[in-house]
Amino acid sequence: MKRRTFSRRTFIKTLGAISLPSIDPRVFKSQWLTGAGDRLKTLRKFGRDKGKFGVIDQSGDFILPPVYDSWLLFSEGLADIKFGSKYGYIDKTGQVVIEPVYWNAHWFKDGLAPVAKEEGKWGYIDLVGEVIIKMKSGHHGRSFHDGLAGVQKNDKWGFIDKNGRWVIKPFYHTD
Repeated sequence: MKRRTFSRRTFIKTLGAISLPSIDPRVFKSQWLTGAGDRLKTLRKFGRDKGKFGVIDQSGDFILPPVYDSWLLFSEGLADIKFGSKYGYIDKTGQVVIEPVYWNAHWFKDGLAPVAKEEGKWGYIDLVGEVIIKMKSGHHGRSFHDGLAGVQKNDKWGFIDKNGRWVIKPFYHTD
């Protein structure tokens, strides 16, 4: 029987400098999953914790254990996480900052994050979990960029400001 060899992989920082030593890929399942957010990287651990996600630091050590049901991307100091079937947010120490009560959630940008209590009913919360833009039926929101967020309403897309007012009314279709 031919012996399998494993190539070693390394993480590369945004500017190209090596930030982690080479680690045998057998330690992790499948591909490296990375999140560039706030310089913390996310991996899926292989073995007994198969399918669970944690966070490693730049030396390759777990700083948050692989116990989460979704991968973590830190943005503005928080990461959206999934416990079972609900999403919430943790800080970089692993403390729950916003309880997992959402059907779906995305990362923070410009101080707000799109969240949904149920499918098709999205709104926006701030960094402490206060609802800033009420959840509305028939909507699907994206993260803010430069003060605007793309929102889908009845299969058409437009843009809202941070007060929830339409800046560009839903008009555009996407495929």
